[in-house]
Amino acid sequence: MNHTSESQLHFDLAPYALQEGMASRILPIQNPNERNEFINTEAMFDNLVNNYFYRGLDNPNVYYNDDYRGFVLNHRSSFNSLAEALIKENNPEKAREALLFSLEKMPDIAVSYDYTGAATVDLLFQVGEKEKALTIASTLGTRADDMLSYLIGKGQGLSLEGRQRIYILGELQRILYENGEDVLAEKFEKAYEKHLDDLQVNTRNRTDY
Repeated sequence: MNHTSESQLHFDLAPYALQEGMASRILPIQNPNERNEFINTEAMFDNLVNNYFYRGLDNPNVYYNDDYRGFVLNHRSSFNSLAEALIKENNPEKAREALLFSLEKMPDIAVSYDYTGAATVDLLFQVGEKEKALTIASTLGTRADDMLSYLIGKGQGLSLEGRQRIYILGELQRILYENGEDVLAEKFEKAYEKHLDDLQVNTRNRTDY
């Protein structure tokens, strides 16, 4: 069962849905640890890395509309979930392989990083890929800052797109501080606080009007 089908049901199967890739297997047993995602890491790694195809997702000349970009977001999220589970199983090298495979098959040059990129940055630090983590963090944070400046400058409230950019800046500053990257963390922290202040000013101005 894929995520879309699962979300359309009128009862919660999540505790019984074992992730094995882009879909889950419904089992007659419950997730023994609700704090962790229910994942078969061996099957999921094999499916994501060896069995699935990612045709054209590395081609910058292909146009993907918002619906297709949503699919890529789901794919990236699945790789993040797999990597996190592998790290918890003390298998950081396999987690590293999964993350690098994801970045190769779905690079920013073809489909721009989305808000799942913040989690990817965190995981890359954990598997020792510091330079890649910093490169992605810088790209994500700068774009989020620029987009928020544009949206707030137009007098918009906190739209879905704006909330995602605020989330990115908040997560990046936390992750960067935790990994000793204080200079970049402080840059994004200041941007985060500035945009929140600007949003409050816009809200007050609309209320006064």
